[in-house]
Amino acid sequence: MLIFHSTSNFFLTLFDGFFSKKKFRIFALLNCSQYMSPIFLKEKGYRFFTWSKEEERKHIHVVKGDKQCKFWLEPTIEIAENNGFRDFELNEILKIITKNESEFKNKWSKHFR
Repeated sequence: MLIFHSTSNFFLTLFDGFFSKKKFRIFALLNCSQYMSPIFLKEKGYRFFTWSKEEERKHIHVVKGDKQCKFWLEPTIEIAENNGFRDFELNEILKIITKNESEFKNKWSKHFR
């Protein structure tokens, strides 16, 4: 059974035990994020986005396949969490984020007015 609840945060819960929490979160990202969060950029197979009203500190989520990570955009760009990306992929993601930092921050500010 799938329960979807959205108030100030986005929650997805799966109760049938079929998916692990990680796999379900990836499933949800791939299938629901286009409706629930703004996608800021798609580049080299990576999707850069944020959840609506997740938290105040500017950050960006990245998904590719069944891997995901989160980078803080302020005060400096740094990794917040990683689920599955290898070091060379994180370096590639970091370069893309650095290149698009001001655009991501502007889109964030416009989205969360």
